[in-house]
Amino acid sequence: RQAHVIHNFMEVPQPSPPKTPAIPLVATAAVMCRRKGADVFLEVCRRLHEAGASFEAWIVGGWARESERQAAHGFLERHRLQALVKDVGALPDMEPVYDRMDVLLLTSRRDPFPRVVMEAMCHGIPVVATRVDGIPEMVADGASGILAGSEDVAGFAQAVKKLLDDRELRLRMGAAGRERARTLFSPETYAARMLELYREIGGSR
Repeated sequence: RQAHVIHNFMEVPQPSPPKTPAIPLVATAAVMCRRKGADVFLEVCRRLHEAGASFEAWIVGGWARESERQAAHGFLERHRLQALVKDVGALPDMEPVYDRMDVLLLTSRRDPFPRVVMEAMCHGIPVVATRVDGIPEMVADGASGILAGSEDVAGFAQAVKKLLDDRELRLRMGAAGRERARTLFSPETYAARMLELYREIGGSR
């Protein structure tokens, strides 16, 4: 027997004009918890700040538990990162976030098929993410983004800083991600692969 993995799909929007913000935005989007690597995300931000990187960070999506939110805010206070890392909570519309985002940083310990990665790629945003579960099927490491091992804080920080320091690299990886998304995640691809599977099943009977 052979498993058929058919990815979910979404429309790939038209490219937006290249971003020219004074300070690049690194963001994560998830209901934050340990499985999503909330502590790793915060530690990466701390290391980037100590390394002198110029950036702003957003946490979008809220928290699974109040205790985890309080722990995160305590971390930000202890390391004086409140002005740099903003917890913006759950938002009804992610489009303004993608319009502003320069790098998606997803530090999940487990994540079968994170939709935020698919959406970021569709919007031409380079992805720095964990090399776990289905993420390596989504992100072409070194082409449309950079992957790191689970809990590899140094690897994440190095990858994000590389993108922060090189705007052309961000644009190039973002464009590669958009084209990869068009190949993997378009409605046309989804429909074609589903029809192919149905024909194969029908033919075997």
